[in-house]
Amino acid sequence: MARRKNHANKSKFFNKEKLLIFIVCLVVSVLFWFLLAFNGFYSTVITVPVEYINMPEERMIIAKLPSKVDVNVSGSGYQLLSYMLQPDQGKILLDGRNIGVKPSVKNRNAFLT
Repeated sequence: MARRKNHANKSKFFNKEKLLIFIVCLVVSVLFWFLLAFNGFYSTVITVPVEYINMPEERMIIAKLPSKVDVNVSGSGYQLLSYMLQPDQGKILLDGRNIGVKPSVKNRNAFLT
């Protein structure tokens, strides 16, 4: 007599091995998609904190100086991703002695910011 295989526990379309193979292929394809997407050249605007040092004490600042500035940067996706993952790595230092703004002719004590 021929033995009949019991297929009652397994479905025709659902199989754990097939599901595992599908998930592995999906993960590999997503990884390749990310690699290709980050290989391109992109431009974006990032916000960078500003720190002011050596500001002249004999001068009075009338307007509030900005604590952050928006900077337009360009680079590969890998470079921009590294900054986006660690945004605290960039800071703009402005030295009050080397800003390069000269006093106005009318008022020698005023500086434009």
